[in-house]
Amino acid sequence: MPQNTEKHGHRGRSNHYSDLAVETCLTLKTIFNLPLRALEGFVNSLLTRMDSSLQSPGYGCLCNIESASKGFIDIVVDSTGLKVYENGE
Repeated sequence: MPQNTEKHGHRGRSNHYSDLAVETCLTLKTIFNLPLRALEGFVNSLLTRMDSSLQSPGYGCLCNIESASKGFIDIVVDSTGLKVYENGE
């Protein structure tokens, strides 16, 4: 997964993974109904099969993001591609 090198301006460790990487992992979690630790292994397995040197966001990162999530998103796929709608759109 792409790593995020931007500083967040707050105390503590900076963001290590991009928002897209975390959203992708959490989307896979929902699609395959996986617990977070299994999701981490699943994504790392996919990246290994792709001969990528990247690693998936870890359990701690995903757990913190998931517990702070705002709610549901709708993913719509049509002939023009993929579109993600958040609450209220």
